[in-house]
Amino acid sequence: MSQPLVLTLRLDAASETVLTELRARYFPKARNYLNAHITLFHALPSSAHTPMEKIISQIASRELRFTVGIKNPFPLGKKGVGINIASHKLRGLHEELMEEFAKERVVLTEQDQRKIRPHVTVQNKVGQDEAKRTLEELRESFEDRPGTAEGFTVWRYEEGGEWTHLKDFPFSLS
Repeated sequence: MSQPLVLTLRLDAASETVLTELRARYFPKARNYLNAHITLFHALPSSAHTPMEKIISQIASRELRFTVGIKNPFPLGKKGVGINIASHKLRGLHEELMEEFAKERVVLTEQDQRKIRPHVTVQNKVGQDEAKRTLEELRESFEDRPGTAEGFTVWRYEEGGEWTHLKDFPFSLS
């Protein structure tokens, strides 16, 4: 069976650096394979790579870079912490991607069929006490900030949990 594809939203370098530093500080080192990212779809079928690439490319090529809010830390269940990403534009793009994937009969997992709750995971799969301490610490120190959505990135999820970068789809500058 082919490995699934992951679609993420790419942020500007300054925002990615701030969020990746949080991830490096709080995410379990043995599981931290990636820089900070916003996952839009977690497990797209690799068999649908060609129609998906066409859809993603068409949408990205017509979109302008846009501002997102990087906001308030929140609990990810009982064993992790995320940072909310606020953007009506992003929610609209996610819905459009879902509609276009449906037209091409791209089969989505149950998780990927849900409305998106955009966030960056800065901690996951730790004990409840550690997650609670992290959340309290971040709530005291984290400052909301704007970020810029710069495009989409497609990854291949590998056995063992690592991701392989496949392709970037930048948004237009103007």
